[in-house]
Amino acid sequence: MGRKIRRIIAVLLCVTSVVLMLLPSEPSYASVTVGDYEMDGRTLIKYKGTGDQITLPNTIQTIGKDAFSGNKSLVKVIIPDSVRDIDFAAFEDCTNLIQVVVPESVRTIGSSAFSGCDSLQYVNIPANCDSIGSGAFAKCGKLSSVTVSPGNGSFICVDGVLYSKDGSRLIQYLAGRTSMSYSMPSTVGVIDEYAFWGAGQLADISLSSRIKEIPEYAFANCSGLANVVLPYNVESLMAYSFSDCYSLKSVVIPDSVGYIDEKAFYLTKDVTVNYYDSDAARKKVEAAGVPEEQFADYIEGVSANSVGEDYDIFISGSAGEKTYLNQMPYVSSMTPDYTDNKTEGELASGKIVGGSALVMLDRNVPVMGFDIGTAETEDGQPYGVIMGNGTGGSSKGDFNILGSTLAGYSGTAAEPAVPVGIQRIGNRAFYKNDKITGASLPSGLSSIGDFAFARSSVKSVDIPTGVKKIGYAAFYNCRDLEEVKIPDSVESVELGAFDGTAWLDRWKKTRDDNDFLVAGDGILLGYKGSGSEVNVPAGIRTIAPGCFSGNTNISSITLPQGLVSIGEDAFNGCSLLKDVTIPETVTDIEDRAFKDCGLTQVIIPGGVQRIGMGAFDRTGSMGEEPDRTGAVVFLGNELPGISYKNTATRLSARELRHMPFEGYDNAVVGSDVAMGEGSILSPSAYGFRGQVYTITSEAEAELGQLRLVQSTCEPDDEGNAVIDPHVTINGKNYIMTGVGDEAFKPYEDVYGWTDRPVKSVSIAGNTSPELEKRLIEVGDTAASQSPGQAETVSETGLTSVKVNMDPGLSADKDEPHATIADVSSNYHIDIKDASDKMNEARNALINRYGSADGITMGLLDITMYDDRSGIPIKRLSGKTVDMELPIPAALTTVPDIAVAVLDDNGELRELSSSIANNGGNDKIRFVAPHFSTYIFYNRQEVTTILTMENTENMAFGRQGAVLKTLNKSMGPLAFKWYIIVILLSMAGIMFVYEGKRTGLKKRS
Repeated sequence: MGRKIRRIIAVLLCVTSVVLMLLPSEPSYASVTVGDYEMDGRTLIKYKGTGDQITLPNTIQTIGKDAFSGNKSLVKVIIPDSVRDIDFAAFEDCTNLIQVVVPESVRTIGSSAFSGCDSLQYVNIPANCDSIGSGAFAKCGKLSSVTVSPGNGSFICVDGVLYSKDGSRLIQYLAGRTSMSYSMPSTVGVIDEYAFWGAGQLADISLSSRIKEIPEYAFANCSGLANVVLPYNVESLMAYSFSDCYSLKSVVIPDSVGYIDEKAFYLTKDVTVNYYDSDAARKKVEAAGVPEEQFADYIEGVSANSVGEDYDIFISGSAGEKTYLNQMPYVSSMTPDYTDNKTEGELASGKIVGGSALVMLDRNVPVMGFDIGTAETEDGQPYGVIMGNGTGGSSKGDFNILGSTLAGYSGTAAEPAVPVGIQRIGNRAFYKNDKITGASLPSGLSSIGDFAFARSSVKSVDIPTGVKKIGYAAFYNCRDLEEVKIPDSVESVELGAFDGTAWLDRWKKTRDDNDFLVAGDGILLGYKGSGSEVNVPAGIRTIAPGCFSGNTNISSITLPQGLVSIGEDAFNGCSLLKDVTIPETVTDIEDRAFKDCGLTQVIIPGGVQRIGMGAFDRTGSMGEEPDRTGAVVFLGNELPGISYKNTATRLSARELRHMPFEGYDNAVVGSDVAMGEGSILSPSAYGFRGQVYTITSEAEAELGQLRLVQSTCEPDDEGNAVIDPHVTINGKNYIMTGVGDEAFKPYEDVYGWTDRPVKSVSIAGNTSPELEKRLIEVGDTAASQSPGQAETVSETGLTSVKVNMDPGLSADKDEPHATIADVSSNYHIDIKDASDKMNEARNALINRYGSADGITMGLLDITMYDDRSGIPIKRLSGKTVDMELPIPAALTTVPDIAVAVLDDNGELRELSSSIANNGGNDKIRFVAPHFSTYIFYNRQEVTTILTMENTENMAFGRQGAVLKTLNKSMGPLAFKWYIIVILLSMAGIMFVYEGKRTGLKKRS
């Protein structure tokens, strides 16, 4: 009987659950106006009244975005106990507001909630409030303190400064604080955006040595700030971080700073910025016995004197030295890893910012990397918010694993043992890990990713047999790395892999007879000799990236037979190298391999299959009167194709996307060589511009003769293309005497390979009536062409980027739209179906949420291309692209769509997104931080998964999954869903529970 009763109860529980599911979670109201209040359900959308002292109705649960923004009448507001959230900019610029009474029910105060309230003198933080956004009390000139409830476990206000309870985060320096000086507690590691905004009375500040980043607008409008010394751990100064600080005269920065935004000192004029060696400074401080909190005063005193033995901490050299460099690319909302964003021409010994400010930066530029990190939304939350612990079913303890890739490690072990089955150490897996001294790497490992161990404290590494590739900057700046074992299985070592390690530095300083560092499968990693003639040893198969880069002693190099690959930047800047013989065994010549060498002629063997961007670019070493008669000679019957490295796929790396033969006007090929699509000499390829010849008569006593088979001589600014028929090949002089039938065909479609209009084509020197006639015909055709309509940068600095979206991806036929800030219009975006990435997408969802079951999704491959070179742009170098796309077909009926992108480890990075309607159909709007596979999915289905998984660990009430969007926070989940989960769980137990058996077994 008991069993039947239990099952009846279980059925009743299930029925109750179904009834609850059918009930609405909240009263579903349309936006209505009640008196002075415009409401949407329980959210106050807008206050339309003119009262100076008001008590809000107790029907309000959320004070919405901008609800009171700009209200000049309001003096006092009392918020009822029903309110739980004060949203973004809710009371912004209420300039007459003096007092706000916040009840205990309030949990969140959004970014800029009370910013610009010039008259505000009293506001309280209740005990239950655990979230305060950036700039919540910025520019409140009369607010000198906030009252934090003694029971609040998240925040504390001390001497006019609002901190997190543990003191690690500085949320707001109240602008009404009367003291002119401020010494930041050493516990502070993070400063919020807008933290010091408008603190006009602050003149002197000492920062915590834990600070690594000065965020956007952190000290903006601090009009009294005169001198700033940044501690030696700071790595980056973000946009507008010191903008409008018109009293600021001196900023002292350490060499740990790897990035200063172009607009960091926007509208701050005549500020002098000095640069110091942080290691030297640290030693001086320790030797002098100076307490850490007095560090800034010590450094400032030294910089002011600029003389004596202490001045050796300043790398800038003599006092007052100024170096003017080209501006670095502007970085808007994305936050890269600036310490590894060092591209030749971007960072060097100095630059001018803010009118006349001098910044001294790191001269050592060994790496041209770019590591995308996070960007900020209006809520101060990063793009790529990790919900939950990010350790789905595929992770093992402290290891975050996706498939066979180790994406990250969160443990504290000094020598963690990477789990068996891992085939790839992912990009940045142990990046900046200061706890590890080594790692046990498993057999079966095949590659080590970019920045995998960079800037970590690893001391030794034993790379197991089977590893074939060591990625870009994999062990970059591991200063404690003394011992490295590289097996013979390693076939490639990418640029900067061991730069800055003690292992490589020690080898360079050791004086012995071995000038060559060889590792792996015949990889020449380094050269430390000083001779002018270099013979590379036999057995070398690969010359590693950067191996001889910048060596200005080498005038002759002998490369061995058997050499297969010449790496990125291998001989870049070897300016005395006038001649090189490339062995027939070479198949790959990577980006900038011989850039800015002294080569006037290049001979490419027939075995070469790929030549990288700027491989033989000589534009930087040609001088004022260059000899352009030299040639590129291609041997063999097939032409190589064009290749590129990841360094060329960064948006800012436009200078790394030069043609392989930039600076050469002449190429020579065999008479039967085809120059079709895919070859380096094809007009549509970004490989060569000039004349392509075949030799019809060798140079003996007389000039050799050439036949012109193709011309892509670029027109000058006036549209005139002038061909010089004189060519020097192997030291002998040749001249063009014949023209092939198709030689001038590229001029019939000039906009297929150059963005300049052509008005005339002429040959300097010998000609003939036949040539003149042919040129006239081509000139007529070319002149009739009109260039495409180039898009221009608008007054807002935004550029529209052309977007091509495959038909059928959406039922909405409206055009997609994309804009990017401060970038020319020489780019386009292609959007294609990415259903073939479904397995990767599911793995990423499982890793993040624990499950992918029941999630409706659509996958798109979004790629931006450089129109000039055709290279895909994967990393946006700190910029972002605002995208507005038709909703994918699979999600047209979904009311709340989440957007995420797969990073280079296959991890899911959620993006801020919203639904927009600009007079047509609904669009999905989001901000793209980089380009790869994008996942669009039902946010409510994900929220349900998260809630189901975490119900047992959450108290009833406000907890729940919160996903950030551009305009709002979704969640928490309705209370009814917690009840439904519990009822269904109880029903399941009732069905399976057998009860307690009684009595003895009946004997047989």
